[in-house]
Amino acid sequence: MELVIENGIVKEYTGISSVVAIPENVIAIGNYAFENCTTVELIKLPKNLQTIGEHAFSGCTNLKHLKIPDSVKRIGAYAFEDCAMLADRDGFLIHRNCVFNYFGSSREPMIPPMITEIATGAFLGCRQIERIHLPHSIRSIGALAFAHCNNMELIVLPPTLRQIGYGAFLGCTALKTVTVPEGVERIEDLVFDGCTRLEHILLPQSVTSIGNYAFSRCSALEEQSIPSCVNTIGNYAFCFCERLHTLTLPRSVVSIGADIFNHCKKLSICTEKGSYAHFFADDMKIPVHFLDVH
Repeated sequence: MELVIENGIVKEYTGISSVVAIPENVIAIGNYAFENCTTVELIKLPKNLQTIGEHAFSGCTNLKHLKIPDSVKRIGAYAFEDCAMLADRDGFLIHRNCVFNYFGSSREPMIPPMITEIATGAFLGCRQIERIHLPHSIRSIGALAFAHCNNMELIVLPPTLRQIGYGAFLGCTALKTVTVPEGVERIEDLVFDGCTRLEHILLPQSVTSIGNYAFSRCSALEEQSIPSCVNTIGNYAFCFCERLHTLTLPRSVVSIGADIFNHCKKLSICTEKGSYAHFFADDMKIPVHFLDVH
């Protein structure tokens, strides 16, 4: 059979037809099930489908027609990678207020105002983008969502934003300034890693933890203040920030990861006397300047 189905899950498609009808008893399209099926132009999904797996239709470059039923509750990462023919006239592939992919060519794409989520890798490698304003409906940015948008100089994050996935802005080498809105509680791993021109990062007081490699290789960053509620900073968080000369750490910090300041030869730490950061700096032989807390 061209469709390999096990326990209601499409595991693989081995055919070469342009039209594929999925049986009504199927509840899930498995990971990579239709990957690189370039002959397929139309897929009819069953009305009770619940899940579309990771990379399910990745590489289906000629897929033009795919109506996702309302019953679908989960769509995996990169499910529609390279499915440019499914995009709307503005280049977006959208389902249920989530942008899954952008295939357009605009330097400043206008995301529709009803969008609440940017999916994993949605704008990954969109090197033509220079500026982007996210609408005041966005609550979540997925992992690697804007990674390697190498010419993006500006992104405006809305006050509705609550979650930024790991590596969301990884390798955005033209990005110069970012303001993270109040309400975001964690700076995930690799979020700004490799943003080599990033000079200013404003973090909100809502942030309580900073992940591994969060600001690593931000080689234009010269000074940074960590919010007063942060208690943990992950491994390698500021490594290779070669111009970083002043980092202000609050008394709330009680855990600092391994090799956090590798290749930060100009660094001095500003903190309260007797704080965890004070003793950490002494142990690492990093110059310390005490904050006036009165």
